[in-house]
Amino acid sequence: MTPVDVSTRRPDSWLRLKHTTHCPFAATARVMRAGAWDPARDARSNLAHIGDQLRQFCRAYEATRLHGFVAEIGAPPGRELDLGLSAGLVNWLLRGLAGLDGQNTESDWRAIETTEWQFRFAGVRLFMNLFSRCYPPHHSKHIGLDRGVLVFAQPEQAFDFCGVNPARPSIKHGIRARFAAAGKPYPGRLIDSRVEAHLYVFPLRLDDPPVRWWLADPPF
Repeated sequence: MTPVDVSTRRPDSWLRLKHTTHCPFAATARVMRAGAWDPARDARSNLAHIGDQLRQFCRAYEATRLHGFVAEIGAPPGRELDLGLSAGLVNWLLRGLAGLDGQNTESDWRAIETTEWQFRFAGVRLFMNLFSRCYPPHHSKHIGLDRGVLVFAQPEQAFDFCGVNPARPSIKHGIRARFAAAGKPYPGRLIDSRVEAHLYVFPLRLDDPPVRWWLADPPF
């Protein structure tokens, strides 16, 4: 089954983010979705479904020029969705996906705080991005999803689909300026450090230290 753009099928938190974010490319981005988290299924079954969908995406994104993949991760009932739990959900998801992909995170993630490390799945290097309501409304990663978080995966090549690449730094600077003008500045120093693992889960405040999500307690 070839992934299709399903980012406009129903009004929800992802669509609100897609059409209200200050990223100039978001409104026209073609995104494959894993579908809603199913609370009637256990976490392992939901993970398997996300893994199947992400594998399909990785096989077809180049031919179909999809910009990214988004998955909803449900939070355990009764838990406050703070930054710690949000980071734990990212840790659980990425370790789970790595396991489905036959990776050994103990060895493969040993260099996680270097500029060379990047999450990969099905042979594709992916930039991962957390959105959560644990962030305040003025934060660039805030999303009004009550039941969990969203994780957005973007292949390196998909940045070229948008015209965002190292050869055109003016595009990146322009995006940051748009967010800053809207009162939602990006942590520029953190981004410019190029330690990619530090960018998957943004800190709550600009001057806060990096969030080491891979050390957060997985909730499942």
